[in-house]
Formats: sequence, C-alpha cells, structure tokens
Amino acid sequence: MKQSELLKSIAALTPYQKRKLEIYVIDALNLNEEDRDLKPKRCPYCGKESRMIKKGFKNGKQRYMCKDCSHIFTYNSHTITMYSKIERSMFKKIVLDTLSFVSVKKTAADLDLSVPCIFENRHKILCALEVLLDSENMKLSGTIEIDETFELESQKGCRKIQRKARK
Repeated sequence: MKQSELLKSIAALTPYQKRKLEIYVIDALNLNEEDRDLKPKRCPYCGKESRMIKKGFKNGKQRYMCKDCSHIFTYNSHTITMYSKIERSMFKKIVLDTLSFVSVKKTAADLDLSVPCIFENRHKILCALEVLLDSENMKLSGTIEIDETFELESQKGCRKIQRKARK
C-alpha cells in the first residue's frame, strides 16, 4: 500500500476509527518512552533472546550490545522515534495533525519547527502505518473500484515491436 492510498483510506475512516488510530499510535509512543529504563529482551537485529550487555551512553541514551551478533543499539532502535530529536509532545502533535490532515506549514508554524522537519516526521509516521497495514493479512470487502493504468513500455532495440507507435 502506497502512502497516497494510505492517506485516502485514513480520510475514509469514521471519526471513531480515526480516534482509535490516534490512540493506538500515541500508546505505541508512550510504550516506547516507558521502555527507556528497561533492558531489552530481544536484539532488534538478530531477534534472539540473548545476553545483552551495557555498552555506554550515546546522546543520553543507554546503549546495549548483543553477545550473539555484536550489534550495538539503544532502546528505541527500529522504532518510529529512532533518530528523532524533537520532544515527544511535539511528535504526538505531528501524529494528530497528520491523521487530521492539517497542512505541513500550519503544523510547522504551530510547533515552531521547520517544514522539512515536519515533513520527515510525517513520512516516518506514514511509513510505520504502511508497514503495520502490510504486516496484517487484510482482506478487501465491499465494493472495489479499479481504474485503468497506463504503463510506458520501451521496446527500443527489439526487432519485432508488439505495440503501435506512440506519438
């Protein structure tokens, strides 16, 4: 599912469903914040429940090293907030504005952040929702409409061209 399709499906949700989605994303952010002080149970790289050792601090975050694969990671590795340098309250506001279809410029003005910063964080949110929806086995139901798709096909260098010339 592409992000444009994802935005269309979010727009089609009822207010109750939008609120449930907002709560789900905010709960995931809160859970990530609560996991800050806990030692990870699994390595985010190899997925094994191995022995983790502490490996110093980086940017105020405790780093851990997996004894099996020797990867070094922090508590928020492979999460939405992985490289985020903004506060959690600002990130929550970006999530709510994304799901409410508030413009990027208005969100940037409200939070006093740059437009590229808001755009990057929205992209993270939409990619995470896309992965979440792709991981679930969703079945389509109801009325499904399909439009025509035009694909450009190059047969340059072929001796037998299977199509009419494009002009």
